[in-house]
Parts: sequence; structure tokens; C-alpha cells
Amino acid sequence: MGAVFLARVIIGFGNVIIMLICLQAIMSWFVNVFPAGVAKFYNVVCMIVDPFVRPFRKLTMRFAYTIGIDFSPLIAIIVIETVCRILAMIIISV
Repeated sequence: MGAVFLARVIIGFGNVIIMLICLQAIMSWFVNVFPAGVAKFYNVVCMIVDPFVRPFRKLTMRFAYTIGIDFSPLIAIIVIETVCRILAMIIISV
């Protein structure tokens, strides 16, 4: 019973981070037109999301400058989802 709860917490945490990454990516398109209150919220979201996206941004830096599209949030989402599912399966199977 405790293992299932822990697995759900891990998956839930991963889902929250993934939602914040998506929110940050969408908000980044409109960052120039935000009023001050929304800009502060965007900065808080960026502070939460950056530790998860930054390693992948370093990997895709050359590619992003060539094309002009930053794929690091997408890669971070895929990795976070995969790691959370693997951890949950390991916890449940033990």
C-alpha cells in the first residue's frame, strides 16, 4: 500500500513539473505583453522549471540557434515522464 502511494506521488510530481514546463513554454511566446503581475508569475515559473530544462538546453544549444526553435522543453518532458514511470515501476515491483 505504501509503495503504491509513493509511486503515485512520484508520478504526480512529474506531472506537475511537466505542466509547469508547458505553461512556461506557452507563456514565453507572450512575455513581452504581460502586465507586471503576470510577469512576476512567469518569473516564478521560470525559476521552478529552469533546473529541469537547463541541462537539455545546453545539449540543444547549437541546434536551437541553427533552426531558431528550442526543443529543450520537449526533451525535458520526455525524460521526466520516462524517469517517473521507471521509478514508479521499480517502487511498485519491490
